[in-house]
Amino acid sequence: MKLLHKLSISTIFIITFGFCTTINIPDDYATIQEGIDATSDGDTVLVAAGTYVENINFNGKNIAVIGEDRETTIIDGNQSGSVVTATSGETYNAYLQGFTISGGSSGMGAGIHVGNGSGITVEDCIISGNSGNYGTALGGDGGSDCRIINTIIRNNSGGPPLIYGVGGEFNKCLIIFNN
Repeated sequence: MKLLHKLSISTIFIITFGFCTTINIPDDYATIQEGIDATSDGDTVLVAAGTYVENINFNGKNIAVIGEDRETTIIDGNQSGSVVTATSGETYNAYLQGFTISGGSSGMGAGIHVGNGSGITVEDCIISGNSGNYGTALGGDGGSDCRIINTIIRNNSGGPPLIYGVGGEFNKCLIIFNN
């Protein structure tokens, strides 16, 4: 009985550590979207070089999706909508790096579509070979905020403008050969 009394007046500290998960594509999951679906805020999805025929959606998660190399790690939207979507309240902490984003076809943001009140950071990517109407390379619903860093935007076609409805920061980008 004395032992129980002693525990009740003692202070107990419980220390927890938050760990971020790293998911490897295609080792852990076959598709980038499956990897994204398995993450939580703060996690990282590392993608090996190759062509991934799919459309990805951050689904409101502030995660890093990182390709091995922007020349050899390609997300091909197969002409079926926006290649990359961030429309569910993501912030600059939704991070995309090291990809070629191509094959998008959409009325809004064929390459990358960012929703109202959402944001994304895109770094060291190539946005190329997308077609559509508003924001062929990068489009938003107004009130969206992006950071586009060291990214090449080239060979996109469709109705003007190339970039539509997004605010934010463009830093060290090259925009060429779009029509």
